[in-house]
Amino acid sequence: MPPTAPRCTRRPATPPLVLLALGVALVAMLVAGCGSSSPSTSPTTEATSAPASTAPATTAPAGPTVGFPTNDAAAQHLLDAWRTHDRAAALQSATANAATTMLAVPVGQLNTRGCDAGEFTTSSCVYRLLTNQYEIRIDLEKRPIGWVVTNVQYSPPTP
Repeated sequence: MPPTAPRCTRRPATPPLVLLALGVALVAMLVAGCGSSSPSTSPTTEATSAPASTAPATTAPAGPTVGFPTNDAAAQHLLDAWRTHDRAAALQSATANAATTMLAVPVGQLNTRGCDAGEFTTSSCVYRLLTNQYEIRIDLEKRPIGWVVTNVQYSPPTP
């Protein structure tokens, strides 16, 4: 009896929905890798070994504890805390890095440049400090609790 050739079996076609999902995931990864070159504002942790202590550990809040219904309201809350040097209030609506940066800016009169519409989950509000013409950019993010401040940039005016 002559040997028989192996039978080829046909694989089922990949459903178009699976291909679409893979394409969307690929695009999302590419977009995430193309972010701005500014330093990250996400808190980072570093593993260190600390000596044993009998004192209770104190921890800072993990992030903003109060969300606001609009991007402008969240930025305004941070600006109000900045004007009164109120770190606790600043930390209610902003990340620790954003609050620290904002509170380091010398208090002065602001010219409001405005906020973008906030139709997506991120937004920015821009102000000009009239005493030295430096620009203050407040970046915001819409989270489940509402709008919160994620980053503050304080930079000299561009020529």
